[in-house]
Amino acid sequence: MANTTITVQDSTGVVLSEATVSYLVNAVKVEGTTDTNGELTIAGLEAGTYTFTAALSGYTSASVEVVVTEDVDSTGTISLTATITSTIVSAVATAAASTLAEKIAAMKVKLNAKIAASHSWAKLGYLVLSALLDTGSEWALNYVASKIK
Repeated sequence: MANTTITVQDSTGVVLSEATVSYLVNAVKVEGTTDTNGELTIAGLEAGTYTFTAALSGYTSASVEVVVTEDVDSTGTISLTATITSTIVSAVATAAASTLAEKIAAMKVKLNAKIAASHSWAKLGYLVLSALLDTGSEWALNYVASKIK
């Protein structure tokens, strides 16, 4: 009898262990779990076409169709896409934006104190730096910080 081996990997090709792989045999759902090599090997499937579906927490489920031929080993690869990546990136971006906004607000307080205590030409320079801060960029924050001691 031949073996059918299903490999489960992520979208970058890294194998995923502990993924649940399910398929139907005579209308009965059968499940197995991938090993440390990201593989599930099934011995003795009857000839036919099978749809294997892999699922793993943190990933979108996916399927592959494999044609099993009598006495011939067959393989299939399922690539899962991580679902948490966009959530993490969004959270990091939000935290960074919040931190940048807080830093700019603190720099504006320092700058406003300089503007209040300055005379005409110096005041004009500080007003320009203040307008630069209003762009909200990290570069502007760093530049203004280098000019305000």
